[in-house]
Amino acid sequence: MRKKFGLMIIFAVALMLLYVPGVFAGSLFYADNPSELASAGGLTSGSSNAQLVTGQCNVQSITVSGIATTADDYVLIYDGTDATGDVKVEVTIPTASETVSIPLNDAVFGTGVYAVANNTLLFVTVGYTQD
Repeated sequence: MRKKFGLMIIFAVALMLLYVPGVFAGSLFYADNPSELASAGGLTSGSSNAQLVTGQCNVQSITVSGIATTADDYVLIYDGTDATGDVKVEVTIPTASETVSIPLNDAVFGTGVYAVANNTLLFVTVGYTQD
């Protein structure tokens, strides 16, 4: 019985590792090796809106953080050059000063990546590839 339980634990851990970014080659690219990074920080720009990427791109990940974020601060990510149209990704900070990273696995943005935040103290980083 103990042998079966031990094997079940090993199997469960192996399955969980499949979903951890950077552990296996399938998740390595988007998590650890984007071709380019684009960042915007309200601390330096003083604005809550930013054009992060211009032109078609494939986004691997979006990370939102900040030193003075509060619960429910958010960033809206648009596929475009401004804040028009539908929101493609919404990132919400669940608790104060938390960093949220979302893997997108090559999500296609046809026009560009534009971010709108409700707090100028948020910092947004996008990992992407572009031809």
